[in-house]
Amino acid sequence: MKKIQIGKHKVELFSDPEELTVRDYKLYTKYLAIAADVGDDFDAVNNKLNDILLVANDKNKVIIEVNNLRQTMYNIFNVDISVESKLLAVMVYSIDGTKCTDKSEDGLESILKKLESISVSEVKKKT
Repeated sequence: MKKIQIGKHKVELFSDPEELTVRDYKLYTKYLAIAADVGDDFDAVNNKLNDILLVANDKNKVIIEVNNLRQTMYNIFNVDISVESKLLAVMVYSIDGTKCTDKSEDGLESILKKLESISVSEVKKKT
C-alpha cells in the first residue's frame, strides 16, 4: 500500500494490481485491456486508423479494426469517465480513512468525485 497526501485528502492506494481482490483485479485488467486495445481518446483513433492501413489487404482484419475504431469513437463521445481514471479508481484502497469497497461503475464515479480536484499529474508525482 502507498499512503499519500494530496490536497486535503489522505489517499491510500494499492501499490500493485496483484494486491487487489480477485474481483477488482478482473475489473482492473478489463480497463487495462480497453485502454491498451480500444482506447478512449483521439490518439487511440489515430492508432486505429494506422492499424486499418496496416491490414488493408485482409478484409477480416479490417472489419475487426473498424469495429475497434467504432468502439473507440463511442468511448470518446459517450463515456464520461476515462478508462485511465477508472484504472486509478480501482487502485484506491481508502480516502481519508474510509475504505473504497464499491467498485461498481457508480462506486468508481463516487471515488473519482471525491478526488476530482486532484490532477493525474499530482497523483503520478506522489506515487
